[in-house]
Amino acid sequence: MEVKMKSLLTILVTTIVASAALAMPAYGASTYYADADAGDDANSCTSADEACKTIAGAKAKIVALDDSSNATLRLSGTFTEGVVFYATDVTAPNTLDGLHITANNSDVKPLIDGTGLETAVEVDDISSATVDYLKITGAQQGIVIGGSSGDLVGNIVVTNNSIYDIENTDDASAVSTMGVYAYHAKNLIINNNTINGVTAVLTNGTSYDYVYGIDVSNSSNVTVRYNTLSNITHTNTVAADSTFQQGIVYGIYNNNSTDVMVQDNAISAVSSTISSSVDSFSGSAYAYGISSWNGYDHTLRNNTISTVTATSTTSGDSGSMRSYVYGIELNSIQRHSEGNNLVRNNALSGFISTATGDAATSYVNGVYVSSVESLMVRNNTVYDLDIVGTSQDASGSAYGYVYAIYALNTPQGIIRNNTIADATNTLAYTQDSATSSGFMYGVYLSTAQNVTVRNNTVRDFAMVANNNNVSDFYDTGRIYGIYSYQGSTITLKKNIFNNFNTTYATSGEDGTSYMYHYGIYTYRSSGVTTQKNTYKNAVMDLTVNDPTASSFTYGYSYPFYFTDGSNQIVKGNKVINNTLTTETTTDNYLNTYLYAIELLDTPNSQVENNTVKNNTQTGTADTSVGATQYGIYLSRAPGTLVSDNTISGNTVQHDGAASGSAAYYGMYIDNSPQIYINANRLRSNAVNTASTEKAYGVYFYGDASKTYMMNNIVLGDADYDGITSYGVYLASSSTKKVYVLNNTVSDWYTAASLLGGSKLRLKNNILLSVGAGSYPLVVGADTVDMDSFQSNYNLIRNKTTSGQKVYDDDNSVKITWSDWTSKSSYSKDRKSINKAPKLKANGLLKKGSKAINKGTKKYGLAKKSLPYQLLQTDYNDTKRPLGKKVDIGADERKK
Repeated sequence: MEVKMKSLLTILVTTIVASAALAMPAYGASTYYADADAGDDANSCTSADEACKTIAGAKAKIVALDDSSNATLRLSGTFTEGVVFYATDVTAPNTLDGLHITANNSDVKPLIDGTGLETAVEVDDISSATVDYLKITGAQQGIVIGGSSGDLVGNIVVTNNSIYDIENTDDASAVSTMGVYAYHAKNLIINNNTINGVTAVLTNGTSYDYVYGIDVSNSSNVTVRYNTLSNITHTNTVAADSTFQQGIVYGIYNNNSTDVMVQDNAISAVSSTISSSVDSFSGSAYAYGISSWNGYDHTLRNNTISTVTATSTTSGDSGSMRSYVYGIELNSIQRHSEGNNLVRNNALSGFISTATGDAATSYVNGVYVSSVESLMVRNNTVYDLDIVGTSQDASGSAYGYVYAIYALNTPQGIIRNNTIADATNTLAYTQDSATSSGFMYGVYLSTAQNVTVRNNTVRDFAMVANNNNVSDFYDTGRIYGIYSYQGSTITLKKNIFNNFNTTYATSGEDGTSYMYHYGIYTYRSSGVTTQKNTYKNAVMDLTVNDPTASSFTYGYSYPFYFTDGSNQIVKGNKVINNTLTTETTTDNYLNTYLYAIELLDTPNSQVENNTVKNNTQTGTADTSVGATQYGIYLSRAPGTLVSDNTISGNTVQHDGAASGSAAYYGMYIDNSPQIYINANRLRSNAVNTASTEKAYGVYFYGDASKTYMMNNIVLGDADYDGITSYGVYLASSSTKKVYVLNNTVSDWYTAASLLGGSKLRLKNNILLSVGAGSYPLVVGADTVDMDSFQSNYNLIRNKTTSGQKVYDDDNSVKITWSDWTSKSSYSKDRKSINKAPKLKANGLLKKGSKAINKGTKKYGLAKKSLPYQLLQTDYNDTKRPLGKKVDIGADERKK
């Protein structure tokens, strides 16, 4: 009985299921076929053998289903009609979710030839829609897919399609030309598509023309990956009387989208070109590899972007042309609470911006980010950035800007491990009274906070200007490794700036030129830490042959430059092997300046453990040539500590300039009271010239009150005999309380020149001069307050003429040692010595030196003060004293 009941139950269930199956719509999860070669719209279209001939025929059957969800349309052959599905195409129950448009055989993609159509494939307001394995050509738009503005459609997939020769030639059309356009979608995937040839070829096109390889708008959870895009181009030739045109081209574009991943795409040959022959025309060409505007949490990773170009030219009069190139752009991107905006491992190369007109401006941007929260730009390579700007009118202008990485309004970010190389800025003009200005930036920061720029390499930047021998020209060229404007809490660490090159040669007349190199430049940026960066192998080569002898040319090199910002920390940086070269065969004015480390209006800063080494200025001229070099330059930087820096092997050399001048300053301190100069090493910095020459170890200009110079080794050159050279130079009569303590100052024509001030303290110093007419100590007996001047426990000696020790510069008289030390006369240096100190070549004391145990510990300083604490060790942190008394000089000799 139990077995029989089970059998009856099985029969009943089977019958119910079979009846239900007969009652369901026949094609609840249906697949329909269209075969352009072998199909027939009279067929059932439910199999490859019974395929429709047209897309429209198959579509009609799908939208007529009682339940058209999860429908598939499989295509084969070549179609000359578009594939268009709207949610409203369905009559009942007015839904079409789950649509799949694909190839019947993924190995043989069907062709949608949309010639003459606006859109080849369009799917609107249908969730779970997939378009894959199609070939699309001919239309103005390849694939358009998305939802209504009210709701986002979900689960949209566009993958493995081949889209090519999408073209717009209709000047009157406002249609944007695009390969793939996805809008109002969530869980959107655009992967593995090949897009080759999306172009707009126009004559007198609309004011704004747009071309997109891939365009994503108002979407979330977006993935754009493994796509190959090439030949995304715009050309507009303007022959009619139009006054304004813009052509804007994007490889991949995202707008107002959230959680976006753009990764592993290859983008090449993106270009925008505008040309005109009409007068008073203004044209702008824009070309972008990848651009993201508005939204949250964008990641751009492992993309390759190459050959992005923008060209704007006009042959008409009074034309203003601009060209813009962007490799990657992120603009106004926010983040969720734990999200990031990441630009990582992208390879960018071959960017060219060209503008020609009466006013011509070109821009190239490798990575451009503006108003992006929690930014990380890391491990990218940016190569081959080229600017060409040409002005063709008298009084015209040519401007060129290169930004390898540009970060604007960045509240928090990291720019790290990027390689930036091979950028060229070429500016030219062909008429008189023209202007050219070139700007090149490795990393540009503006209004950034809490940003770290670390381990980046910026190399092989070249500035080239050609004024074509015109007259009354004005040229400016600037190269920056890192530029920071109005930032705070910025860290610039372990970056390398290598081989900046400015080549400037002119035979033009009556012109003025300014050329600049900057490794790191900060302006109105406080709390910046600049640490362990290297600036090396930069070359500035300036040649002027103005036959009228009336051109003015200036070259400035600032490896590390800080202005208008307090609390700068400049530590462990290197400036090495840089060269400035000048040459003129006429009487033009030609000057070069090298400021290795400069701080201007930067109070309470630190300059420590930096190296300035083997930098050279050379030149050949008849007259009016000057060269000036500074190791460390401080101006209006009170409260700054300058400690443990090494400045050595730097030279200034000019040949044949009868009225020229050359000068070297190891340290230049300008109007900076309460400076602490401690344990620095200055050695073998030289001037070699046939013109007026000066060399200084440490030079104080203006107010140097409450300044402490301690534990420094300041070495000149034994060959300085007969030239103007000073180990320590102080001239300002307004200065009060300068302490020069425990320094070794050797091999200068004048070891110490004190020509002004009151309450000066000179103790425990080795002062050695060289030269028959030299003096180790020069004082201004009338301008220095001699009553408050204290000098004692020093070793003072002339290595060439032992009897010459002190000289009164105000009265041009020698002061005898007996008068100088006599209690009844000057009463100075009464416990000082005038014997040879026995120094090593590096300024350290030899065994048996007369300076050992001959100093004093009585400095007249409060024991809790910073200067007193610094004097408890020598230049190399050796405890002082080791013996009963302090050794004279910077070195406390170890036994």
